[in-house]
Amino acid sequence: MKCLLRTIGLMAVMAICVPSMAQFKLGAKAGLNISNVNHDEPILEPKWRTFIHLGAIAEYELAESFALQSGLSYTRKGFMIDMGEYYHALNIPIDIDGYIKTHYNYLEIPIHAVYKINALQIFAGPYFAFGIGGKVKTKYTITGGYIPGYVEQISDEAKLRPVFGKYDPNKYGDDEGVYNALDIGLNVGVGYELGPVLINAGYSWGWSNIVAKPKQEQPNPDDFENLKNSVFTASVSYFFLEN
Repeated sequence: MKCLLRTIGLMAVMAICVPSMAQFKLGAKAGLNISNVNHDEPILEPKWRTFIHLGAIAEYELAESFALQSGLSYTRKGFMIDMGEYYHALNIPIDIDGYIKTHYNYLEIPIHAVYKINALQIFAGPYFAFGIGGKVKTKYTITGGYIPGYVEQISDEAKLRPVFGKYDPNKYGDDEGVYNALDIGLNVGVGYELGPVLINAGYSWGWSNIVAKPKQEQPNPDDFENLKNSVFTASVSYFFLEN
C-alpha cells in the first residue's frame, strides 16, 4: 500500500511537469484476474482461478488517437491442480479427492501503447512484475489404493518466497517454497471510455518461467519445471486528475 501511495504521489508530480501540449491523466483501477499457467507437461491439466488486481493508472495522450498508459498495480496470479485427475493421468491406482491451490503476489508495471477510435481503445505492450510473496495450499483425501479401507487426509500450507536467479534450498524451511521473482510478458486488449471511466478487457501472456531453479541439481526434482502465467483480465479505471 505504501508503494502505491508513493507511486500516486510521483505521478501527481509528473503531471505538473508534463508540457501543456500533452494531456496527462491519473486514476485508480481495480479488476479481476482469471488466471492459469501455460506449461509443457503432458499430464498436467491446471484449473483456472479468480483473483483481484488494484492500483494506479496513468495516461499520456501523445496525439489525438494515440497514447501511452502505465501505472503500478498489486496483482495476484495462480492456478489449481485437481489431485484426482492428476493421479488418474499418472495411472496410479489410488482414489484421491482434493486439490493443490497456488497463488503468486506481484507488483506489476505495464507499458501500453494505446490506439483510440473515438471511445474505443486497442492496447498492447509489455509488463514487468515483481514477486512479493505467495502461498501453496494442499488439501485432499486418499481412500483405498493398495490397502482396503485405507483413508488418509492431507492438509498443508506453505509460504512462497520470490527469488532472483538460482536459490539455495538450505535457506528455506519445510513450510516454505520459492518462485521466480521477475515475471515479464505481453498485455493485449481493448477498452472503452465513458467520460472519466475506462473499462478494459485483456490477456496477459507471461514469458518468464515461474519455477525457480536450485543452485545444485536436486535428487528428487519437482514434476513441473516450466510454468508461465496466463491471465485474462477485466478492470474498471476512474481518472480523477487530468492536466
